[in-house]
Amino acid sequence: MGRLSDKLAAAGAVAKRQHDKIEARADSIIAREATIERLTEEAFNPHELLLDEAESGLEALEKELAVLSNNPPSKLSNGSQGASAEKQTITPDQVGDVAEVLYGNTTQQSPPPVVNGVNLTGPAFGGSRT
Repeated sequence: MGRLSDKLAAAGAVAKRQHDKIEARADSIIAREATIERLTEEAFNPHELLLDEAESGLEALEKELAVLSNNPPSKLSNGSQGASAEKQTITPDQVGDVAEVLYGNTTQQSPPPVVNGVNLTGPAFGGSRT
């Protein structure tokens, strides 16, 4: 009977040791989480900056297109303006702002802004005929 008791005690110790090994392995994986999270943020941070810039550019373009089409920006984006927002009309001095959004830096030679065949730099908008 003594030998059986020894074997049962040894078997119980195996289960405890294996449990401890599994728990230690799980702890080591959990401990790596902070490092993996930091590495992930470092790897994707440049991409996030590019995406943020692209999103900002699209939002600015949406606003300018809304002004150009006489629609309030709230209809095109998630703006905070309500349904009672007044329609905005583009003025001749805003044409340059729209052109800059559409064509980039307007101090360089770029095509004139044209919407539906209308040259927005023409006399009606304070520019000269082309």
